[in-house]
Amino acid sequence: MSDDTLMLIGFGLLAASVVVMVFEMVIISAGVLTLFAIALAGGGIFAFFQVDALWGWSAVLFSLVMFPAFLVFFFKVMPHTAIGRGLYLDDDPEDVQRREREEAEEQAEIASMVGKEGVALTDMTPAGRIEVEGERFDAVAVGSMVDHGERVRVIGGWGHELKVRKA
Repeated sequence: MSDDTLMLIGFGLLAASVVVMVFEMVIISAGVLTLFAIALAGGGIFAFFQVDALWGWSAVLFSLVMFPAFLVFFFKVMPHTAIGRGLYLDDDPEDVQRREREEAEEQAEIASMVGKEGVALTDMTPAGRIEVEGERFDAVAVGSMVDHGERVRVIGGWGHELKVRKA
């Protein structure tokens, strides 16, 4: 094979290696794509060594710089970008704080409901709907089933669901 052909093959394999590493950032492959990228880079290095030792060592140096640079970018830089937060399912800190405030408010509301009495709007076997002070809630009966229309007392809750007992 001519040197020009080997150079094209070497550049093509190294470029393909870079493209595969980019895909590794987006597609969860448990390292399979990284191994494929390393194999492509190895093929490119081999092709460059067939041309000349200087080209081969240049390809080795490129690979030794490229792979750690991708790792640093992937683990250190990417999570702090908008695309990275979407890929890593990592929320914006402001969104996390807002959700935590909302959950705390819901739990405070549930805590303020404890001890209040209401009426079962459905048969609770054990889940159903209740009404307390004119507001309707999903609830779970604890201890025994509650029939439609029976009085209930709120004893706790979690999330959007109250726990009740017969009053």
